Amino acid sequence: ALRDLLSTPEPVVVVENVDVLPADLLRLLVEHASSGARPRLVLTSGPLDALPAAARPLAALCLDRHELRPLADRGTEMAEIAARALQDVAPGSTARLTPSVIEALAGQPWPGGLHELQAVMRHVGRHRTVGDVVVADLPSSHRSATSGRSLSALERAERDAIVRTLQAHGGNKVRAAAELGVSRTTLYARMRSLRISEV
Repeated sequence: ALRDLLSTPEPVVVVENVDVLPADLLRLLVEHASSGARPRLVLTSGPLDALPAAARPLAALCLDRHELRPLADRGTEMAEIAARALQDVAPGSTARLTPSVIEALAGQPWPGGLHELQAVMRHVGRHRTVGDVVVADLPSSHRSATSGRSLSALERAERDAIVRTLQAHGGNKVRAAAELGVSRTTLYARMRSLRISEV
């Protein structure tokens, strides 16, 4: 199929994730890129410093490179990225992302990158098409910001337990604190420390 794509009259062929292609397909791409023939190639991959040895010759032929930072590292751009993602998945929506939503989104680890953000925005688009999007409109898995230093395994477990308990009690801090066996003041302090937004 790749050989067929490389012989099409199209001006550009996009090949995603070249870092996981088998060696025979990588050799085919190297031959094509070296020849200078049409179509022109646009390639995507994981980070260049993590490329397997078989993909490095192909990367060496790519002189026009654009490295994108992971979504988790683009917190200052999150308002614009998330708003665009919402429009992409819910065209015509007039919903506005509030600062607390942007903060929660900017603090996510985003292991699924843009695909994960689009899934979150589809969820938002199903629940809110007009007005202000609030943290409660986000999927529960994305309501707490975890930016800053990485949380330890114990802190992640604590954060998850607090979020689940708050959700079970409809956000009522008094009942959640009682179930967790801590004072309300301690619960608020832990929520701040673990960057848990309102749930």
